[in-house]
Amino acid sequence: MCIRLPCLRRDKIVIVKKRYKGRAARFTPSSMLLDDNVRICETDFKDGEDLPYIYMGDLDEEAWDF
Repeated sequence: MCIRLPCLRRDKIVIVKKRYKGRAARFTPSSMLLDDNVRICETDFKDGEDLPYIYMGDLDEEAWDF
């Protein structure tokens, strides 16, 4: 993601284990977030699937730092 969008900060990206349809990202419980020490290859994600994530940074501010 950061290669395609260099203004993103890696430390502000949080991977979501499973996203519920109709639920806003801000209401995602912390139990549904992937721990930082877990590798994607150790999860149930399949090759080619969408990778649900939440960007915790402020893109408007960080884009100007780029």
